[in-house]
Amino acid sequence: MRCLVTGGLGFIGQNVVKTLIKRGHEVIVIDNFEMGKKESVPENVELINYDINNWLGMDGKLDYIFHFAGPCSVIQFNKDPVKCVKTTLSGFSNVLWLARSKKATLIYPSSGTVYGGLNGTEFGSINPPNLYAICKKACESMAIHASDIRSIGFRIFAGYGPGEEHKGDIASAVTIFMNNLAKNEQPVIWGDGTQTRDFVYIDDIVETFMKVMDMEGKLPPVVNIGSGKSYSFNDILSLLNKYMGKDIKPTYVPKPVSYVERTEANLMLYKMIFKMQPRDIEQGLKDYLRHMNLYKES
Repeated sequence: MRCLVTGGLGFIGQNVVKTLIKRGHEVIVIDNFEMGKKESVPENVELINYDINNWLGMDGKLDYIFHFAGPCSVIQFNKDPVKCVKTTLSGFSNVLWLARSKKATLIYPSSGTVYGGLNGTEFGSINPPNLYAICKKACESMAIHASDIRSIGFRIFAGYGPGEEHKGDIASAVTIFMNNLAKNEQPVIWGDGTQTRDFVYIDDIVETFMKVMDMEGKLPPVVNIGSGKSYSFNDILSLLNKYMGKDIKPTYVPKPVSYVERTEANLMLYKMIFKMQPRDIEQGLKDYLRHMNLYKES
């Protein structure tokens, strides 16, 4: 297959690119080089420096478009809401147009934050709590109304794993805490650490995308991806300390306004379609730490 990956230098994008190459597909990457490193993309991949806000035209056929270009966190939206809204919505509109013109299947990330803390299903109520979630829901609506385009959006919960190194303060809590402990620094936790998130490992996210390429016919408009279990930030830090052979306590600071206290993915539709159970947090943390050479065997 000939595949386009927008935002291919980013966390999810670079992992998708590497997996597509391993599976023998032809890959083109578009990225504006604001985040990530060129070295994360294999040498045999065509890499184009491009702003997704501009009209997107390409020569030749495209079978699949994986769209990851754009802001990926509430923090980015808070820092520059005008830019983030424009990039999210206009970029997605351009990608939709390209998918239509090429008759390509579009795979794109939405976010579990659209539920606003509800343990919701894909066909139930949502409550987007911030501008980031509102924009993600808007992209879903745009794709659904473009009924002539074969597409699927994934409401990804708290993704983590290798490839997050460049994200800094917008990385997952797992990666931020892990980096703190590796430097023997105290992690900073908002509130009292009892807030919970459904953490899902990057390999499970990418494997799900690959399964879409084996599917025929109409796709569901949106599907949740998570582990199906929710863990507190205190739990995550405790496990990281255990697996890294550390005993470092956090610093607690006040939470921001409109903070989401809990996320947990309902995986009923996911399991029915993909016949998968993403790994639990303990296995995911061990896999991640082994990859980073930070796991201390007990």
